[in-house]
Amino acid sequence: MKSASLPGTSERLLRFKALHFWLAILTPGYFLWLLPIVLGWVVAIPLTALLGDLPLGERARRAGVFTVPAEVQPAGEIRALARVVRSGLTNRADLTRRREIWTTPALV
Repeated sequence: MKSASLPGTSERLLRFKALHFWLAILTPGYFLWLLPIVLGWVVAIPLTALLGDLPLGERARRAGVFTVPAEVQPAGEIRALARVVRSGLTNRADLTRRREIWTTPALV
């Protein structure tokens, strides 16, 4: 049974691994210098596949893995705008308040 990969992919991968094996043996300093780049390439695909899975990605987000401070604690402007949007637009006073929030540089 033939694989669905590109022709010659496994051969290229084998050559890549052999090259890095010989680099590690012949020039360990260069190999160690290149290791962070190579590890990034090697880890990128499995990490993307794992976090692309919705349940695993949600679990990682809840655990705080790969989050930035803005995701954990949004800025005051974003929180104020979210409150206004959740409250809904019911009358002219609400419209005025929304305009005030959008145009005020510092919100409390």
